[in-house]
Amino acid sequence: MAGRSKLSCQAMTTILTNLQMVEDSFRKAEFAAAQFFQTLVKRTLLMREKNDFVNRNHHFLIIDDAKRFTQKMAIPFYVSAGLVQSIFLYNMLDAAFFADMENGKFWYNLLCVLAGIAPIGCSLWAGNCFLQIQPKADPVVPGRLHYHRGWLASFLIISFVYLGFVVLLTKFNSNPGEYDLIIVPVLAVVELILGVPAVEGLNALALFWNKRNHIKGLLDNSAALLKWAGKCATAYRHYLQYRILFNKQHPENQIDLLTSPQIERAIQYFKGYWNYDNHSLTDCTG
Repeated sequence: MAGRSKLSCQAMTTILTNLQMVEDSFRKAEFAAAQFFQTLVKRTLLMREKNDFVNRNHHFLIIDDAKRFTQKMAIPFYVSAGLVQSIFLYNMLDAAFFADMENGKFWYNLLCVLAGIAPIGCSLWAGNCFLQIQPKADPVVPGRLHYHRGWLASFLIISFVYLGFVVLLTKFNSNPGEYDLIIVPVLAVVELILGVPAVEGLNALALFWNKRNHIKGLLDNSAALLKWAGKCATAYRHYLQYRILFNKQHPENQIDLLTSPQIERAIQYFKGYWNYDNHSLTDCTG
């Protein structure tokens, strides 16, 4: 009797172990299918964000590559002019106001550096204001233009303040009869002129980066879809194999076949039979 009881316990343990393998495989398939559909929902959101981005920036994205390249090339010229201008302004500010101050020299130098870099922000701001003016032809009166007066006023005020500051500082540091610092106002004018294409170039870089991020997000999402669909197909195949083996070994304890619409569609996606682009999200989620 003891031998029969021991044998019965071993048989029961084997049955439970095999049953656990079948159930684990099916649970893995269900989990992978759930992750697949979560990724599918995220793909819909990513597609919507990409389409909104394209619609919002359509007039920028259709610019030809030659013009976009010219805009981007204006950035290093603008930065070069700005750096040279900042060096001149730093030296002139230091010589004009802080040359005789020894205490707290670090803070004076920091103030000079900030004052020297500030014109770069002014010229970029002026360039952005100039781009926002957007003159448009009058649909009724030929030759008449409409433009945004607020942005025009902002552009003129910023340019006047910036150039006035540079001219006054140059005049304060120049000796009578010497014109060696005349390059500073000239650089200021060049920086203002280059500020417009520099802003366009920065916008082009930002659009390129955002477009790249949208495309990368969709590619990563497609890879995740394929990964979870593949895991679901593999786990479900193991489930089928373990179930067949269990039913053969234990005909008195047959296991019914289990499946779900999510598992079936994930497997179809993995096999290439289901084209998501031809189905709505409502169809996908049942």
